[in-house]
Amino acid sequence: MQLYQNLKHDDALNTNQYAEARAILYAARYAKRAGINRLEIRTDSKFCIESLTKFIDNWIRNADKDGIWRSQKGSPVVHQKIFREIYNISKRVNISYQYVPGHSGERGNDAADRLAEVAADRATYFYNRKKLQAKSAASSGQQKSSKLTADDLINNNNVARIGLLRFSEMQPFRSLYIRNDGYLVDDDDIVVVYTDGACRGNHRRDVRHSGSGVYWGDYRKNGRFSVYFPRHNIEENTNQFAEARAILYAARHAAKYEIDSLEIRTDSMFCIDSLTDYIYKWIDNADDDGTWYSSRGRPVVHQEIFSEIHDIANNQVDISYQYVEGHSGEEGNEEANRLAEAAADQAKQFYLNEYD
Repeated sequence: MQLYQNLKHDDALNTNQYAEARAILYAARYAKRAGINRLEIRTDSKFCIESLTKFIDNWIRNADKDGIWRSQKGSPVVHQKIFREIYNISKRVNISYQYVPGHSGERGNDAADRLAEVAADRATYFYNRKKLQAKSAASSGQQKSSKLTADDLINNNNVARIGLLRFSEMQPFRSLYIRNDGYLVDDDDIVVVYTDGACRGNHRRDVRHSGSGVYWGDYRKNGRFSVYFPRHNIEENTNQFAEARAILYAARHAAKYEIDSLEIRTDSMFCIDSLTDYIYKWIDNADDDGTWYSSRGRPVVHQEIFSEIHDIANNQVDISYQYVEGHSGEEGNEEANRLAEAAADQAKQFYLNEYD
């Protein structure tokens, strides 16, 4: 199952070895979350296999007084944060490793490689677009540049051209169909939903009005149709709050109607990272009262929302996440955005009517 295509860019640690190690980490995390007792990971990275089955014992023995793992040469171990977490998970999940030669025709390895290539190409595309937007703004003397087109990327940067062409040719989103019960499903009959959030006055501290949009498709049956949820005059109202609540509404709906597997498509990398990566560290950092804390020691914002989504994903619905670039023309994302915008406007109107 494809859980998440990880996007990382503009990071000094980004290497093939780094990406391979993170892929193993995501597999280990999923096994831990799903209660899997034994897991065989097949990878074409001999570096990762040897690191996790051979070198790691020496690294631990060579750790300094601050707990930093060190190689035989005395240098700090690269990517030790990743390897440390995999090592800790392996105390609960019996993980074994099987080497698979890359590009040898093994179906699973080829599929994993394809997912990794998709994620790398997207990261390249988004990074180059960000650079070009900044360059365009600087050259025009404006603080914010206008939206760049594909032609802008192709004409201004060869690396962006390569990344963009591969990105557009890969057609990363599978075709969707309307099932008899009215839900959007993919080729594997997995239900797909689009979520989005919007906030009016996002940067104000006094009054903000947010809206969450959940788009299941246009087909309506048995009350299972796209909805929007307005919220107003709430301190925590932000775009991130609205995005997270949209995902929560989708998860609640899936649990209520006994949907076994759900793919949530969102343009919020914050929510995806929070629910697939950061949340496990937050839980580990929880105090005796159950309050989650970030790595900086601060209480996690929107813990109540993320906690409920996490519980549903662990106990009722197999939830996966797919990143969708905002305002990229994908119909489901555009419709979810329209619902979120309408909800935010309605929340603002409710507030004005109440205090007029």
